[in-house]
Amino acid sequence: GSYVGEDYLRFDFSHQKAVSPAEAQANLGFVLLTQGNKPEALAAYRRALELEPTLPVARAAIEKLEKE
Repeated sequence: GSYVGEDYLRFDFSHQKAVSPAEAQANLGFVLLTQGNKPEALAAYRRALELEPTLPVARAAIEKLEKE
């Protein structure tokens, strides 16, 4: 069998912190930005704020990107 797949199935994910949909969008924005895709990153950060208007990381990223 595939040891990687079996190891994955045995891995204990109980300590992993689930992220909110807004945080997931902010994470996506960060990844897109690191790939040089500023327009899509900005869109992802804006979706994050639509989902969670007080999300500081998304607000800060949008402010920074709009100044560039």
